[in-house]
Amino acid sequence: SQIVSRAVDGFMGTWDWQTGELVRSYRTKHAMHSMLIRSFNVSEESVELFTVSLRLKGPLGCNLPDPRKLFNYCGQRTVSLIEQVKLDLSSGGGFKIKQIFKSRGMARLALSPSGAELIFSSLDEVRFCRLNDQDSFEVSRTLKHSSTITRLMYHPSEPCVVLADRHGQIVMWYCLDESVSSYPQRTLHWHANEVTDLAFTSNGQYLLSGGEEAVLVLWQVESNLRQYLPRLGDP
Repeated sequence: SQIVSRAVDGFMGTWDWQTGELVRSYRTKHAMHSMLIRSFNVSEESVELFTVSLRLKGPLGCNLPDPRKLFNYCGQRTVSLIEQVKLDLSSGGGFKIKQIFKSRGMARLALSPSGAELIFSSLDEVRFCRLNDQDSFEVSRTLKHSSTITRLMYHPSEPCVVLADRHGQIVMWYCLDESVSSYPQRTLHWHANEVTDLAFTSNGQYLLSGGEEAVLVLWQVESNLRQYLPRLGDP
C-alpha cells in the first residue's frame, strides 16, 4: 500500500500508493543508489530495507562525474556503504540505519527468494551473507569474476545467481553449495558494451537484458535462444 523512495540528496520518503501523497519523510546522510525490501511487518507498522549508499565528499551529489550517470558509475574510487534501514511507519515514527558492509566501486545487491541470504558485489567479487533474526551479518564466501560486475540478481525459483559485467557478458552460477569449491557456469553473450540492467520473468523461463546498444534482448534461459526488441532510441 506504500512506496518507499530515497534519493541522491539523502531524502527518503514513504508515499501512499493510491493517492500519491507523501506519508512520511526522513533525512539521511548519504546519496542513495539502490535498495530492496527485506520484510514488512503489518502489526508493528515497520519495514526493513537493505540499501546501497555512496560515500561522497562535500554536499550530496556535488562531486559525481555527472549526476545523470550515477546509476552506472563504476569508478574504482567510489565507496559503497551497504546499510540496513528500519523504518517505523506509525505516526511519529523514525528510522534506524546500520552500516553492515563497505564495498569498493558501485555495489549491487540481491536477496535470495527465501530471504535467507544477501549477496553484494565489490568490483569483480560477489560476497554471500547469511541473514538471521538476530541482525548479525556474516560473509560466508566470496566468489571472483573476471570483470567489473554491473548487475546482480537471483533466479526467482532455482539456486542460481546471475551477474552481468562491463564487457557485455551475462554469467549464471548454479548449485551454490558451500561444500564445493567451484560451480557450474553458463555464459550468455550478445552485448558489445556494459549490461546496465537485467530482469527475469516471474516464472524464471526468460531473462531480459539491456545496455548501451538500445536493444532489449529476451533470452530463453534453458535453450539460450534470444529475440530482440531493437531501435529503442536510447541506451
